[in-house]
Amino acid sequence: MKCNSGNKSWPVYGNSSTAGLIIGSGCVTLAPPNVAAGQEKIICSGTCDEIKGWMSAGDPTVKLLDHEACHACAYEDSGKCKYLWTWAGDMWGYCDKNKITSTPMW
Repeated sequence: MKCNSGNKSWPVYGNSSTAGLIIGSGCVTLAPPNVAAGQEKIICSGTCDEIKGWMSAGDPTVKLLDHEACHACAYEDSGKCKYLWTWAGDMWGYCDKNKITSTPMW
């Protein structure tokens, strides 16, 4: 994904039971304070093939990985406060409106 601070790569894990517990079906971007520094990742409840085709629940024209890249770039560019702010901002579609183009590497 191309963040303001440069190109970044984050691991995406499929078939995550943790993602299933958190949101049911879909993906969650985890960065500090939710995980230890250096453990940043995106976890998803579906298979890798399913994830590529998933769209955001808030805006079905936005790829879910592009939505999650917004959260990841908020952390990369501005740190944990901005990252946490994007979670709250999703109540009014912040990461759907500010999606970041992502490219799955699998």
